Amino acid sequence: MNALVTEPAETAARIRVFRSPEPRLTDDYPGMREERVFVTIGPGETRVTILDDEGECAKSWTAIFGWSFLFGVPVNLGDRIITLDEQETITLALSGRTRIYGRMVDTASFVKEAGRQMSAGLDDILSQTVGSGARFSAIVLAAPQWLHGLLSGSIGIRPHILHEISDA
Repeated sequence: MNALVTEPAETAARIRVFRSPEPRLTDDYPGMREERVFVTIGPGETRVTILDDEGECAKSWTAIFGWSFLFGVPVNLGDRIITLDEQETITLALSGRTRIYGRMVDTASFVKEAGRQMSAGLDDILSQTVGSGARFSAIVLAAPQWLHGLLSGSIGIRPHILHEISDA
């Protein structure tokens, strides 16, 4: 918790997304299968995978964006602005209040900014990979359990993102 920030971090420009090699599709009618998009958020990358109803991978991408962006979200202590450098402290800060430097700190602004950056990042990744996603039956989000509350604010970025977030 010792990183001092002089100005709030700005949301990065476009996130870099890399497409995986195309798997060999055996379907004679591509696009006619029912497909779901799975978005798995890890510490440093987000994987977007399109799976058909039989679990076959149609396409996948890796984006350089993960929950580690939370280490750069500022926390206002009143007399100074810091960033958090421990996952456990970030997890506690996501609850809206946590103890930092021996005092209880309201982290509501941290949670709001983290949610804004998470939604913006996921929206950018989905735009670059599946676009609106309209041709897919559903979009499934997966992340560590401690991140589910923050991710719930991103469900509205596409109308067919499932409300239940899976564990990753």
